[in-house]
Amino acid sequence: MKKIVDVLNLSIHGLVIFSKVLRHVDGAVSDLFD
Repeated sequence: MKKIVDVLNLSIHGLVIFSKVLRHVDGAVSDLFD
């Protein structure tokens, strides 16, 4: 059971970090093409 919770936590953290990175990249790209 503990392992499942660990995997869930990891994927949630991964998604949060991923969306932050995506937003950052998106901002940088729109700055470039501005």
